Amino acid sequence: MHPVFVTLELHFAPGMIETFLTQLPGILEETRRTDGFVAISAHRHHEDADRLILSEQWHSALAYQTYLQARIDSGLFTDLAKLLVAEPRIGIWQPAHLTVTPPVD
Repeated sequence: MHPVFVTLELHFAPGMIETFLTQLPGILEETRRTDGFVAISAHRHHEDADRLILSEQWHSALAYQTYLQARIDSGLFTDLAKLLVAEPRIGIWQPAHLTVTPPVD
């Protein structure tokens, strides 16, 4: 199994992102306890405040897909859809074996 980087892009109806952001810590607490989870961060678009991307790291695509199915089965995506103007976009990425870091002084 190979580690993966997952992006979840969400485009909220005007004003709805704040509702989601208040719920996000509780949602992520459950995610944090999921087998195969490594890390997650949320980033708001710099020009469109109603767009959010969650960037996630998982030990494998299978671990993420198992987690995603559990979230779908729980109704989370049904509830989330009520806040969105577009379908969530999910991308699963594998390392391209290239890392660039600042020079060491």
